Amino acid sequence: MSEQKLKIKVTTPEGALIDKEGTEVEIIESKEPWSEITLSDGTIFRMKQTVVQVIRLDNEFDPEGNPIYVTRTAPIMIMKSVAETLKLNIVDRLQARVKELEKQLKENDGLRILKDIFK
Repeated sequence: MSEQKLKIKVTTPEGALIDKEGTEVEIIESKEPWSEITLSDGTIFRMKQTVVQVIRLDNEFDPEGNPIYVTRTAPIMIMKSVAETLKLNIVDRLQARVKELEKQLKENDGLRILKDIFK
C-alpha cells in the first residue's frame, strides 16, 4: 500500500476540533493483548482495542522531535463466562424480537397488511 494523504479532525489540548493533514501509514503487524475483566456478578469477559488505521500528522512533532501519530481503533469484547441466571433465554429473546418487529410494522402500517395476508 502506498502512503495516502488525507485530512482528519484532531482534538487540541484545549478541546477544540481542528482539521489536520496527515499521511496514512500501513500497518505491517499488530499484536494487541486481551484484558480479562471479572465482575462482581461473576461475569468474565475479554476485551482489546484493535488498531485499524494509523495516520502520521504532516509537519507535527512532539517536544523530542518525534512525529505525531493518530490512531483509529475498534473495541472488541468477547464474553467468556456469564451466569445462567443473567442470560435471557431463547423464548424471551424471540418474544422480545417479535414485539420489536410488531412495533416496526405498526409504525409503517405493515401489521394490517400482514394480518390481511394471513387471514
